[in-house]
Amino acid sequence: MHAAQSIAIESRAGDISASCLTTFRLKSIAGSIRLDAPSIYMPKLKSALPLPASAPHAHDPHHQNIYQLCACANGKLFLAPPHGACAAREESLICR
Repeated sequence: MHAAQSIAIESRAGDISASCLTTFRLKSIAGSIRLDAPSIYMPKLKSALPLPASAPHAHDPHHQNIYQLCACANGKLFLAPPHGACAAREESLICR
């Protein structure tokens, strides 16, 4: 899809979905990309310190842990504990 000015995709009564086999990119040259929703889910995001399997609620899908959202120098996102530096112990593994 190409346009000289703007393109609007709107659904007033249902979902809009997009999928692909490999990389899905959203790119803004001179502006920003906004995700404006009450909830944004990224279920496969890596964690710098994963919850140990022996921890209470480790396998409870309804329990919500609190993390801070961090970014690697290459732009990849990961989760870290809510207090302290936004850094990974093994950043080389998380940021690959």
